[in-house]
Amino acid sequence: MKVGIVTFHFAKNCGAVLQCYALQSVLRKMEIEPVVIDYQPTYHTARYSAYRNPFILAQQAWKKHAARKPADRIIRTVKCFVGIIWDYRLGKERKRVNDCFDAFVKQYLRLTKRYTSYRVLAADQDACDGYISGSDQVWNPHLTDEKLDEAYFLLFAPKAACKISYAVSACQLNMKKYGDSLRRYTQALSAISIREETERSEMEAVLNRRVSVHIDPTLLLTAQDYNEEIADLKVTEAQKCIVVYALNETDGEVFAYARSLSEKYGIPIIDISPKYHQGECIHRNGVGPKEFVNYIKNGMYVVTNSFHGTCFSVIFHKKFQVVTHSSRGSRTDSLLSMLHLTQRIVSGDPEVSMAFMDQDIDYAAVDQTLEMKRKEALNYLKNGLTR
Repeated sequence: MKVGIVTFHFAKNCGAVLQCYALQSVLRKMEIEPVVIDYQPTYHTARYSAYRNPFILAQQAWKKHAARKPADRIIRTVKCFVGIIWDYRLGKERKRVNDCFDAFVKQYLRLTKRYTSYRVLAADQDACDGYISGSDQVWNPHLTDEKLDEAYFLLFAPKAACKISYAVSACQLNMKKYGDSLRRYTQALSAISIREETERSEMEAVLNRRVSVHIDPTLLLTAQDYNEEIADLKVTEAQKCIVVYALNETDGEVFAYARSLSEKYGIPIIDISPKYHQGECIHRNGVGPKEFVNYIKNGMYVVTNSFHGTCFSVIFHKKFQVVTHSSRGSRTDSLLSMLHLTQRIVSGDPEVSMAFMDQDIDYAAVDQTLEMKRKEALNYLKNGLTR
């Protein structure tokens, strides 16, 4: 059986690429022939170019802020335009990172020909027996040109093919605003799976149908699975360090907390975040997916505000702590709640949180829960891809 995966495999984001890699690997273990539909819409890829086009991204910012007051909308759009021009100085570094991601994708993902628009995809697609949308935030309008993209609801696929979603993140989807489109588009799916338990009841109410909740594809593989293929680098410098992976909004809080830990333990910080951060630490910014996995695997401690930083900390049984990300926290909160690890979330009092870092985690219980969730997910995939 041949199954096509439609997701954000092209994003220059470790979690996006690794969740695709993991789902592909799981399908192969199920003796299914996976192929990643190389759908790279220009509205999305523009943000990952080494030298980004300020006019395209300003136009996207104008759309994004449509609900704001005119003056505020103009100011935000101009800020975006100026910021992209200022960002040109980082073009060389962005190209280095992009090349690292592209090399990983070329080596580990099996891709179809490239499609840069839904129209081209719908008109010229080699048929598969089944299709999967997800995982990742493929139903997040802020990432799909302020609308729901039909490709991520598999509307291009032949009617006779099996079509399901798997662990799509719905925490950024305004179901009231996009409810009509969501109901219409999901009619093509024989089964729906999202990633957050917190979003299930609202989506079921909007769609008037059953919605399943499953773990992220990265969690479907074990540490041994990763060790056999991509977690094989010797990153000795991380073995006596605090590895930090921070994304955007709460990165200042992440580093402030990591510095407190560094002072307490007398060990350095290694920063593997996408963007450079000031301060005394070892800078390894802009690592690719493979390096990301290996730094987390080899670190003595991990501090992150990233969902996938949390996932791989759990997979490799690390001592870790999480600074909840304000706009994306529900994904991480749902995961830690399911695994009974909410004490790993950094509280308002750093001294209280630091006391938890060295406490042993009952990873036998965590692995037991994950194994149960893996079985549920595999049953869902097997049933959803079988007519």
